[in-house]
Amino acid sequence: MGRKARQRARKGTGSVVERDGRFRAQVDLGVRPDSSRQRRSKTFDSRNQAEQWLLGMRVRADELTGGVADQTLATYLRWWIEHEAPKGKPGRAPLAESTVRGYHSNIEIHIIPVLGSRKVGELTVAELDRFANAKLTEGLAPSTVNRFRETLRSALSTAVRQDRLMRNVARYGGGVGVESPPVDRFTDDELARILTAARDEHFYPVILALARTGLRAGEACGLRWRDLALTGARPRLSVVWQLDKWGGLVRPKSPSARRTLPLRPEVVVVLESWRARQDMWADRLGLVPDRDPS
Repeated sequence: MGRKARQRARKGTGSVVERDGRFRAQVDLGVRPDSSRQRRSKTFDSRNQAEQWLLGMRVRADELTGGVADQTLATYLRWWIEHEAPKGKPGRAPLAESTVRGYHSNIEIHIIPVLGSRKVGELTVAELDRFANAKLTEGLAPSTVNRFRETLRSALSTAVRQDRLMRNVARYGGGVGVESPPVDRFTDDELARILTAARDEHFYPVILALARTGLRAGEACGLRWRDLALTGARPRLSVVWQLDKWGGLVRPKSPSARRTLPLRPEVVVVLESWRARQDMWADRLGLVPDRDPS
């Protein structure tokens, strides 16, 4: 008798196998774009845990194969922000946490309250343009309105890439023109008056560093003593972390933002004095002070 041909598992099917008192669950999630099979497996202490994981993976497989045109925009966007947005674009690094938070804020505060009940497949360019104009009328900046469009475009491009949507309407609608704002710099006299007025303030060293290095406020707030080299022939600071608008420390997004800047002697003197005060406070509180790499 001929050997019976082995049937290939269908997408979303799975199995649980007991081995040495543990339970290994495996599920087939179908074919990748390169024609290879996409399988996932995980080992659990109980059969119930394994079966619950399989159930969740099957639901996930259904989500990735079902079209989104008939889903409401609210349903799709909330699924996307939880499961797909953090991954970033294929072949690139995952999105920074601050970027995902920004997307989430755009979705929940601005997009869903206005467009959330609309079906994804029924969105039109004219509708997105009206949405953008309404946001401008509310007093939002054009750059902010364009971030809403970018959020929608990124979300819908995921569905197009997964063959779950035919057209990304946000590629064509929802954007507004943005003029470059004029650059308003302090004059030397204005900057001198600011530094003089701030000299007795507790955070004068930070204000001085901002003025003399061109750091952004978030970058200055993210500095640690170990990121500064105050001794040696070339005192400098390295931008490694920055404080985002939600109060979290995150790494700069772009390679150009991760940079090393020289420090002027006047800045070094003020920073050394400030560190000596912090070391004194840390000693009184029984804390271990941060140190620079020098």
